[in-house]
Amino acid sequence: REKHENQGYITQQNASLTKAIVAAMRERRAGTFMRWVKGHNSHPGNEKADELSGLGALKQVHGMIDLSVSTKLKLTGCKLTWLTQKLAYSAIRQRKQLTLTPRRRTAANLSRSHLSPTMYPS
Repeated sequence: REKHENQGYITQQNASLTKAIVAAMRERRAGTFMRWVKGHNSHPGNEKADELSGLGALKQVHGMIDLSVSTKLKLTGCKLTWLTQKLAYSAIRQRKQLTLTPRRRTAANLSRSHLSPTMYPS
């Protein structure tokens, strides 16, 4: 969505994945057309996507996805005309979160409960 791009993908989950997909589509010479398909409606493409996602979820070792974006398509932040105080604080919090290390005791408690400490940063 244009709104997410204008906001620098600050509030969007999986922003690095979205940025990589948008950049890959823009680098293509051919146009890209997307159409919403109702799920669980016996659509062949949706059924295949469900099958593939199920297989991927069962993998013991997940493959790495290349999320690199060429420098000419790399977005570095929000457009100034879209910047609000709330958006700025969200961006600051995201940056700060990258430098935090998990609390030792919290990480130990999460590992005992079979949850990854990176899933729930302190």
